[in-house]
This record gives sequence, C-alpha cells and structure tokens, in this order.
Amino acid sequence: MAKRYSSFSVLNGLAFRLRWIAKIKNRSLMNLQKLVKIPLIVIPSIIFLNGCEAYMWRQNVVQLHEVEKRGGQLQLNTDHNLMGTDADLNGVRDDIDLYIAQNFKQIAQQRAVTQYAVQLQKSLLVDKQNLAQVKNISFEKSRAIGCIYERFPVDELPRAMTVVKDISAITMNTKIRFKAHLAFSHALDGTVMTLVDNNLCSK
Repeated sequence: MAKRYSSFSVLNGLAFRLRWIAKIKNRSLMNLQKLVKIPLIVIPSIIFLNGCEAYMWRQNVVQLHEVEKRGGQLQLNTDHNLMGTDADLNGVRDDIDLYIAQNFKQIAQQRAVTQYAVQLQKSLLVDKQNLAQVKNISFEKSRAIGCIYERFPVDELPRAMTVVKDISAITMNTKIRFKAHLAFSHALDGTVMTLVDNNLCSK
C-alpha cells in the first residue's frame, strides 16, 4: 500500500534536519531558536503553506480565465460567503446552475456535472472537524468525477478533465471559497479511501 505523507510530516522532517545541523555546529537547539527568534518549525511552516496557497489560488484564477476565453465573460456570484444564492435549494449556486445549463446540452452530462457541483459545494460548507462527513463528501466527490468521465467521451470536446477543472474553479471563485476547499483538503491529509468502479452516476 502506498504511503501518504502530510505537509506536517514533511515539515517535521525538515525540523529534524535543522536540529541535526545544529548539533554538528555544536549549538543546542535552544540557542539556534534564540538566534532566529522564533521556533524552527514556524519558519518552514509559514513559507511552505503560504507559498502553496498562493500558487494554488493563482492556478484557480488562471483556470477561470481559461473558462472565459472559451465561453465568454462569466457572471458569477461573488458574495462574501460560502453558499452564495441557491433559490431552488438543489445544493448548487444559481450562477453555476445557469453555467451548466448553458454549456452542457445533453441531460446526462448536465446531471453528471451537477452531481459534482453539489459535492464541491458541500466540501465548502462541511464542518472540517467532522472527519466522517469530510470523508463521505470526498468519496462522493470522487464518485461524481468518475461519473463525469463516464458521460464525456474521450474523443469529444469538452474533455472530462477540463469539465472537472472548470467547475472546481467556478465553485471556488472567491478567496473565502477557495480557502474553505483548501481546509477541506487539509482535513483529509493522510486519509485513504477506495472508490468503487461502478454505479458512479446518481442519475
């Protein structure tokens, strides 16, 4: 079974190496911490996490621009909250419902994309401390991605991977939504799950 390493374990490894270097130079860890004024673990944590978050946000913005290049300017909800407006209470923001209706004409494809959009929205709203719910949403999200790959033939446009990336970017179109999904991903750090290879589509 493949091992999964969390960012925390990587940082711990880096801290260990710094302690080892300090011993070689005949300095205690305490003296080295005094030298840099803050605990060693804080330095790589700030650089690593902030750098990754900034990079991923830039990638999300790039993907939004790609969507606009292909289909024109997006009219997305930018309310300073996670949910946005969902008048029909189907679990998907109304602006995303509209995007799906305008860009996917086949009913089966609309349902597949909506299935994924519902799980993405849940990933923003779920209590990140409730690991059981987080894992269930992650499972359903992976299942929805599998459904998209079933509904979008590999020899036709748009590609399934493009659809997944587009809906993800549209759902996480503001910093607050992006950070909520990042927190969801962090909550899954180190967890492992198995995805069934049938019954991927809910409808």
